[in-house]
Amino acid sequence: VYNIYYCGLFLSVIFGDWSKAFEQMEKLKRLKRTNSDNFLAYCVHCFEGLVAYEMYRESQERHFLVRGREIMKILKESAEKGNAICNALFILIKAEDVATNGNITQAAEAYDKAIHEFKHYNLLSFQALASERAGNFMLNEKLALLTEKYFTRSLRLYKRWGAIKKVERLEFILQGLPASKASLAYKESLNYSRQPLSAANVYAQKRYDFRFGPKLASLATDFDT
Repeated sequence: VYNIYYCGLFLSVIFGDWSKAFEQMEKLKRLKRTNSDNFLAYCVHCFEGLVAYEMYRESQERHFLVRGREIMKILKESAEKGNAICNALFILIKAEDVATNGNITQAAEAYDKAIHEFKHYNLLSFQALASERAGNFMLNEKLALLTEKYFTRSLRLYKRWGAIKKVERLEFILQGLPASKASLAYKESLNYSRQPLSAANVYAQKRYDFRFGPKLASLATDFDT
């Protein structure tokens, strides 16, 4: 039963069905399983943290934020005991916490660190998920180039993982982004091209990239997967 609920939770998180994920999380809690020293249990903690932060964003109910930070503390304590996987999961939840403060540079750095950790441990699905979470954050902040960066990375990772439905969904989202047009203006502004900006590209740059500083500029052009 535990494994069935875990699979339901995992799929709900992957496909962003947060209400369903919350339901699955509550079912898992009612099982009162005491063995918490295994990979699945750590993943459940991580998913509960993701659910908590997402529910907080939707409802602004503080108890969700409190729970998210409790999960972050649990994972951090396990990481400090030498559990490398918990460290990667902790970094992802920390990125979610940083994102709630709206600091774009710090959030991008935190998500990038989580993505790097998951890559190091060959956790492809979590690497894709962390990239997508970063993309969602940037989309909410209306930063088209960074949205494109993270969603493109996530799409490639989901494709390698074999998650066809996720690939199709992200392709649909990317098709609706104006980032491809803004990208040209942005690269020209960084001297990738010596040609002067057209009026249309100047408008695109101002509309989609007006919040970029030098540090965010480097983040936007780093497409390493």
